[in-house]
Amino acid sequence: MHSLTANLFSLFTIGLVQLVAVILPGPSFLITAQTAAARSRSDGVKVALGLGSGSLLWALGALLGLNMLFHALPTLFFVMKVAGALFILWSPFRSSATRASRSSSKIEMAPPIRSSRDC
Repeated sequence: MHSLTANLFSLFTIGLVQLVAVILPGPSFLITAQTAAARSRSDGVKVALGLGSGSLLWALGALLGLNMLFHALPTLFFVMKVAGALFILWSPFRSSATRASRSSSKIEMAPPIRSSRDC
């Protein structure tokens, strides 16, 4: 029972540190602020909660022996590395494709400016 309490306290402490890391300016803060400014406040909150829950999940995995699992199943470790690399490579393309589709759909041509010499 004492071990469970100690593990939960450790998990809470790591989660709190991760929450502070999300709040402080950095990549997590920048993506959260950018999402909130570009889309909506609720989307920004969703990003922040996603970052926090992802950090909490990794902390929980570390506490429960994810390292031992990866040593026992090297194929799983390889699959996780490949999936992470593919996600990192895919994210910028998805972002630029989304940005390009938004900007191309909103482009309107302004009428030509006429000067007094054109008259």
